[in-house]
Amino acid sequence: MNEYRAFVRALAATDDVAFAEYISDHVYPPHLEEMVGFLHEHPRALVLEPRGHAKTTVLTHAIARLIGERRGKVKVGILTEADGDAVKRSIAIRRMVMSPAFADVFPWACGGVAGEHWTEGEWTVAGAEGYVEKDSTLLASSLMGIKPGPRFDVLVLDDL
Repeated sequence: MNEYRAFVRALAATDDVAFAEYISDHVYPPHLEEMVGFLHEHPRALVLEPRGHAKTTVLTHAIARLIGERRGKVKVGILTEADGDAVKRSIAIRRMVMSPAFADVFPWACGGVAGEHWTEGEWTVAGAEGYVEKDSTLLASSLMGIKPGPRFDVLVLDDL
């Protein structure tokens, strides 16, 4: 591994921009770096950007990093207009969490992350079952398809 790549990996556990670069080779342009900073300063933020400005990309990377940072002990809800769109986001995040690069950044994940509940739209990271109890690490659904009951630590509404 070259020196720069090792530097980015070292930052990736605590920095969303470095995480995206290390996991997916995405180099965020300045407007996305500003958006990440804004989201951290304002956790209840509403981000309105034109179509094609990578809002969903930023959110999926940020959620994957948060899952790593908390060792899966977080309850994330992703709601979109249609179930299919929500599941696409779930799959993208799950792929990151299952990747060898994720385990490079978060060594706790080296032994595998697939918990007992592991579907495309709802899954729990191994070792987090006690924290999430009857909920999941990540639940993806349409706004109209969500059932009453889940208690989320983080709720992401995307393309409603």
